[in-house]
Amino acid sequence: MRNVFKWICESRLLGLIVAMTVVQVSMGCGKKSEAEEPSGPVLEYADQDLQGVVDTKPWRIQSGVARPSAMKPGQMRLSLSDEIETDPCNSLAFGSREVLTSVAQSAGESVLGAGDPMQTATFFIQTTSSSINLIATQGKITISSVTDQEVSGRAVIYMDDGNVVNGSFTIPFCPEVVD
Repeated sequence: MRNVFKWICESRLLGLIVAMTVVQVSMGCGKKSEAEEPSGPVLEYADQDLQGVVDTKPWRIQSGVARPSAMKPGQMRLSLSDEIETDPCNSLAFGSREVLTSVAQSAGESVLGAGDPMQTATFFIQTTSSSINLIATQGKITISSVTDQEVSGRAVIYMDDGNVVNGSFTIPFCPEVVD
């Protein structure tokens, strides 16, 4: 044991160990201070109608629809749009910028990025030449009530700073099953 200690002391290994220890101590062993931690999106519900930005442009809910899912019994698909649709139960698409997701067909909260399969929402953007689907895995959706006529809830859905919505919504519930 004495020979090992002597070897460590006489070799460059000790200098390396001391240098690494000093670096780790000065950096706080790799832990960042709270001021250096990234803040991330605010995932608390805003007290407002569902609104935000989609495709970096202002977005505010104007219409939407909830329909039972044929592929996922007990689930419903939500389509939320910033364009006015006068007969949402007879329309499959609402506009060029929609927020789409599936949630349980009952009151409760769904957390994006959780579950198996993972709960997500989609920012659907239709351009003149293509369709873009941006998948959001940060946020939450709370359904407060589901009746034969309508669905009410609130959502905060974050993909990035150019695609984020937050607030409350009430949309028609259409009993036709689609997928």
